[in-house]
Amino acid sequence: MFDRIIVLLAVNADKQPTAGATARAVQVRDAMPAAWGNVEVDTWAGLTTAYCLRRSATVIVRGVRTAADLGYEYQLAAMNEQLGIQTILVADPSAPGRHFIHGRTRTPIGTVGPPVA
Repeated sequence: MFDRIIVLLAVNADKQPTAGATARAVQVRDAMPAAWGNVEVDTWAGLTTAYCLRRSATVIVRGVRTAADLGYEYQLAAMNEQLGIQTILVADPSAPGRHFIHGRTRTPIGTVGPPVA
């Protein structure tokens, strides 16, 4: 489908991941088969669209894990299209135990049902 693939790890100053950007990039690359020579892993602290334009990437593939993500991702896709970057949204529903549950949801569930961690 693509001659070249870049796995881009976003660097967000508002988030504090357990590993730094470089270490995360190494972990991702190490998890890929060595035969995937056309796949590159990179990090970027700016707008993804700016990165794509800088690297002449013409398509962004983004995962949509929950219905709540869809509205936000649709807005990003529309903006990217205006800037000349096609966005492909891929549905990848996560298991209920693996996706984010907002605190406002946990409280009512915890009062009527089983304990929620």
